[in-house]
Amino acid sequence: YTETLGKRLTRTALRLGTGIRRIREESGFVLEDEQGQAMRFDRLVLATSARDAARLLADVPAAAGLHTVAR
Repeated sequence: YTETLGKRLTRTALRLGTGIRRIREESGFVLEDEQGQAMRFDRLVLATSARDAARLLADVPAAAGLHTVAR
């Protein structure tokens, strides 16, 4: 479903199969990949398990309410 969605989004950077180590909120979102490279995004869609999403969003204040529910 992510590939189909990506084909419809013409102004969107879609990164499939990218291992993300950390997400932080700084005028949007900064994602740090497994190699330590940072990528900046305006918006973020996580297509992963609730457990992994909760771990990745632990340092994102805007997601605090969602993080609490996922525990």
